[in-house]
Amino acid sequence: MLDEMDKLGSSGFQGDPHQPCWKYWIRKQNSTFRDNYLAVQFDLSHVMFIGTANVLDNIPMPLRDRMEVIELSAIHWMKRHRLQDVIW
Repeated sequence: MLDEMDKLGSSGFQGDPHQPCWKYWIRKQNSTFRDNYLAVQFDLSHVMFIGTANVLDNIPMPLRDRMEVIELSAIHWMKRHRLQDVIW
């Protein structure tokens, strides 16, 4: 789960934080992912990555091309109150 992908790199640090994601989302390349911290190799070709974003335009096009975008509408305030009543 990659939360708020549209905010990556917005803090002003140098570099493109999206760049490392690109190669792991290509099946031919992600079957040989090696985690250098754990010193273990993983096959990510069967992993489903899920990312969230509020603004799709802030995600670079090369990265968006590797995604299947599913847009969800906001929950209606009446449903939100009913859900809150059920939870509490």
